[in-house]
Amino acid sequence: MIISTETVSSATAGREGAVEKMADYLRSHSSEDVRVIAYVRSPRSFISSAFQQRIKTGLDSKLANLKVWPDCRRRFKKLDRIFGRENVTLKLFQRDSDVVLDFAREIGVTLDPGGVVRVNDSLSLEVVAILHVQTRFRNRFKPGIPGELRRRFVNRISKLGSRRFILSDNLTDPLVKANRTDLDWMGARLDAPLPEPPVPKGQGVKDEADMINAAFAACPLIDQMIADLSDTDKLVYEVVRRLDLLGDLSQPLPLQKKEKDIRKRIPT
Repeated sequence: MIISTETVSSATAGREGAVEKMADYLRSHSSEDVRVIAYVRSPRSFISSAFQQRIKTGLDSKLANLKVWPDCRRRFKKLDRIFGRENVTLKLFQRDSDVVLDFAREIGVTLDPGGVVRVNDSLSLEVVAILHVQTRFRNRFKPGIPGELRRRFVNRISKLGSRRFILSDNLTDPLVKANRTDLDWMGARLDAPLPEPPVPKGQGVKDEADMINAAFAACPLIDQMIADLSDTDKLVYEVVRRLDLLGDLSQPLPLQKKEKDIRKRIPT
């Protein structure tokens, strides 16, 4: 049996007992050792991915004062203790490699590469920017709009755009510096330092204005999507129609004044 979940490693101290019970349950049904295989992202990759996930689920994610960190030592020392370090394999996550095929090789299973289907690809910069603007400058998607409608909307626009979303070094560097001890522990546990290549010059979202500009530039993509909608997607169309908000963002106002002005003009 294979259980694939991030919540086992991310369980907080108050919930470690649940992971212990799960381990005991699995051991009671297997004569073999229970094995844990975890793929570890580099911190900058993790931060960008976690930020994107928050936006996908409708949580307000401000770029200033980011506090997203993987807490490597807390995550993996817990797994070492509960399952036994000899049963915990940690591997560096490679963005361009196929984790499914690597996992199969790790457990001794042969898979046809053609049968692997990717269903959770990262969103483009354009899509993240659109969702970010809607979340930051509207009354959010919840509770006013049902979660199912938001999921349909995210699925609908998920393939738009072509630019890679990643946060710039100026946003992630303070987090990396503040958590250097945790990063060093993770490198020692992997027997190799976590690679942290700098974001190429001119790439990476560095502030709120970058997000707004990317969202506004994506308006033609939204227009085309609306033109392609069928009658069965009227609910999705209703959400897309609200992207008229982006028109307000084109006004040449200072950012703080712009946000206050937009909030005044947006109907509830």
